[in-house]
Amino acid sequence: MSPFPAQPGRGFLHVMRSGTLELRHAPRSGLPRVVKVTEPSLLFYPRPLAHTFNNPPVEGSDFVCAELEFDGGDVNPLVRALPALVLLPLARVDGLQAALALLFSETERLRCGQRLLADRL
Repeated sequence: MSPFPAQPGRGFLHVMRSGTLELRHAPRSGLPRVVKVTEPSLLFYPRPLAHTFNNPPVEGSDFVCAELEFDGGDVNPLVRALPALVLLPLARVDGLQAALALLFSETERLRCGQRLLADRL
């Protein structure tokens, strides 16, 4: 189980390329307690919201996670306009595959400039 604690002014972006993933949210978070993701998807938490992943390694889930900081924190217009969780299957976004292939390529191995490039992607 991987925990992602809520921290003021921070959000999370997760991209699952393959496998399955079970998200868990706290009671009274405003989101379902359990969400099962069964297809490649982007998960975006624009506001601080504690959540955990349960993805059995035997199922071979393949994903990358990023912590995001927004200028203005919770009062940032983008943060305020979006729902608490954006769950978007990757198949619904034409042309995203090339950028995701590059993102996963950069995050899978450590080399000079890797962090900078991954942050930009």
